Amino acid sequence: MEAKWHVAIQNDVITEYAGMRLKDYYGSPQNMLEAQLKAAEYAERKFGLGRFIKVFIDSPCHVLASMFGVEIIYPAEDEVPSNGPPVLDDLADADKLRVGDLQKDGLMAKRWEAYLFLKSKGYQVDVAIDDGSVVTTSAEIFGTGLFYEIAANPEGVRRLFDRVVNVQLAIRRLGESVSGRESPGSWLGDDFAGLLSPKTFRELVVPYYQKLFAGRTTRLLHSELFRVEHLRLAKDLLDITRFHGAAARNMTLAEMHSVMGPDFTAQLAPDELLKYSPAEVAERIKVLAGSGAGEVQIFPGRSTPDRNMEAAISAAREVCPGGPAW
Repeated sequence: MEAKWHVAIQNDVITEYAGMRLKDYYGSPQNMLEAQLKAAEYAERKFGLGRFIKVFIDSPCHVLASMFGVEIIYPAEDEVPSNGPPVLDDLADADKLRVGDLQKDGLMAKRWEAYLFLKSKGYQVDVAIDDGSVVTTSAEIFGTGLFYEIAANPEGVRRLFDRVVNVQLAIRRLGESVSGRESPGSWLGDDFAGLLSPKTFRELVVPYYQKLFAGRTTRLLHSELFRVEHLRLAKDLLDITRFHGAAARNMTLAEMHSVMGPDFTAQLAPDELLKYSPAEVAERIKVLAGSGAGEVQIFPGRSTPDRNMEAAISAAREVCPGGPAW
């Protein structure tokens, strides 16, 4: 398989390119649309990358947690929003957790508002969001004490996991009812799952991932904290079709390739793009492309030097014969 490449341009860089604060970007659908259109124009004019910024409903990474009442904090500083304090003190009360209305509460209310606005402007976008962050979201709801409870009270943890997965499936059903179509694929991202032992991951978490992947032919899995043992289980038990490990600090490229063949994404991370020289950036792209990965992802953060972006793009065009991924 010939390696392809793409650039992941996300909220912090979209707003940087558009000259808009993150708090304002998330303040209204109008601002979000304006920023995405401006950023796409800037990225095309500056780097020829406009194709990688589409109009979409953007949300902070806490949609599921927000439906259980976890507060989303929008800093006064120009920073990415974060989740507030846990809302559950006792796992025995997991069944009593109030779940918000998917069109009126939490971040889904903002997504619904954005969906209606963008639809009125002629844009077809998905109101639902694939998430599947079973362990990560549960830790946002209960706190880091979850990891003690996983060992001491696995049945209580399962009650919370059940609630989280059921809400994710409800969000999916809402999206499919609005779009009138069922997606053949699903994206599941769960960084904190990599903090568990492979044995616990298999026994406690895999059954919930199976529920989320059921009936899906394309199964994309993301976790930055997986070790190769977790990945083997995901491949064997979940039949994942692509793995995205981002910087994947706990796994080598060779380990990812040994499990997935070409069906993984190798990433040039934001910190690498920020601190490397242009020559080092180009060399790193060559290493990623030579790893056997089917796709190389360039992932800039704010303040990425133009010269480093240009070096990464030039190298990707040279060593990724599959061309742009889309």
